Amino acid sequence: MWMARQFSILKELSKKIPIIITNQVYSNLENKIIMVGGEMFRKSGDRIIKLNKQPRKIIFESPPDKEKKFEIVNEGFVLKE
Repeated sequence: MWMARQFSILKELSKKIPIIITNQVYSNLENKIIMVGGEMFRKSGDRIIKLNKQPRKIIFESPPDKEKKFEIVNEGFVLKE
């Protein structure tokens, strides 16, 4: 219940400022990737972004069907063409 309340507060704040929430994932015995925070993260966010390790690419799951390759450099996160 407290987590839902926190998401509600963040949702209101996000109308004024951008907010990024990160989540850990793990792989189960069937090699399926599962979010530690469960579906609450997926249902609470307006935009879901997934980062793949190999090949390095960013996938926009919500809104769907967009992906771009990226690189992490000293200056930060860089999208590739």
